[in-house]
Amino acid sequence: MDENIQGRNILITGATSGIGRAAALRLAGMGAKVIVPARNTDKGTELINQFHKIYHGGRGTIETIHCDLSSFQSVSKAAQTIRDQYGKLDFLINNAGVYNRIHKTTSDGIEETFQVNVLSQTLLIHLLGDLIIQSNGRIINTTSSFHHGFINFNDIEGRKHYSGFNAYRQSKLSIILLSKIIAQKLKGTGAVVYCQHPGVVRTNLGKSNSKLFNAGLNLIGSTPEKGAETLLYIATTPKQNLSSGSYYAYKKIWKTKPQSNNEQMARELFLVVKTYLSDYLTEPSFLFQSVREEQLV
Repeated sequence: MDENIQGRNILITGATSGIGRAAALRLAGMGAKVIVPARNTDKGTELINQFHKIYHGGRGTIETIHCDLSSFQSVSKAAQTIRDQYGKLDFLINNAGVYNRIHKTTSDGIEETFQVNVLSQTLLIHLLGDLIIQSNGRIINTTSSFHHGFINFNDIEGRKHYSGFNAYRQSKLSIILLSKIIAQKLKGTGAVVYCQHPGVVRTNLGKSNSKLFNAGLNLIGSTPEKGAETLLYIATTPKQNLSSGSYYAYKKIWKTKPQSNNEQMARELFLVVKTYLSDYLTEPSFLFQSVREEQLV
């Protein structure tokens, strides 16, 4: 780890538990200003207290802002808060994720896994991407080795036939496909994007699964601190030693499943995501031309 991140502004979602929590603590301990969107205020306070306990007198900080990733309105408000309070952003780490055993919809009426794992993080990139570009910064998206299969465009929310595993693995494939498009659109800007797989980790992600599943996870899974190592590697390794758009696991570039290189599927997914987010694409970004502009053409 060679990159000096002291004084950098780092936004990381999903940081009140699991690998996100471990990464947030470590990054703040290295001197960064870590901004944590949190739906649960108590968990955010607990994270800050833990940081002060572990890194007493440390150079960095952890600060929280309210954000519910299952609400586009909340995500939009949080992004505006970040712009108003901080003005600059060096890292955007999309680490939050959900896994639901049964079909659940959000306040926006969308299947929760798809919204939280894919749509909301893409909306954050759209709303905050210019700050990342201004700082020649990094976008890091947490995905998974369970990114096989295809995107079911005929039932992308699993309303006809729902499987928690299918919803989850489809969301992780979506993240890789979208990251490749994001990498192309960032070329020449100085900003970069990476995907990372933390490995099998003992976290609360599978809490809605069976007791047998969770028992197996606890048996073979690594600690959140171990799981955060690849994320930290990407965040602290000089960009010239990394490859934008690539998928990292175990602190090196890792081969992905064949479907993750399907350009046609990526383009179709991009258009679907744009449609879902259309009400919040009122201003253009490096990623999306605003819907308002398209309507005027």
